[in-house]
Amino acid sequence: MRSGLNSWCKGCQLQRTREWRSRNRDYELSYNTERRAHYRAEHPLPEKRCVVCGDPFVRRPDALVCGERCRNRRKRAQRKARAA
Repeated sequence: MRSGLNSWCKGCQLQRTREWRSRNRDYELSYNTERRAHYRAEHPLPEKRCVVCGDPFVRRPDALVCGERCRNRRKRAQRKARAA
C-alpha cells in the first residue's frame, strides 16, 4: 500500500507465497532459468588462464587458479620460496 504497510501479516504472506510456489513450480523454474540465461548473456564471466597450469577457466573475476589442485600447488610453491 502507499503507506508501506501490507494487508497480510508476515506469517500469512509466507504461507501464501509457499502455496503459490508449490502450485506454479514449472512456471517458476522456467522463469528463473530464462532470467539467469538473460543475465549471463549480458554479464559473461571473463575467461582467464590459470597462473599455475595455464588452462583457461571461467570463474570469479579475482580468481587466479582453476581449481583446488592448482591452488594447493601454488601454496606449496609459495611456501618453498619463503623457506629458501
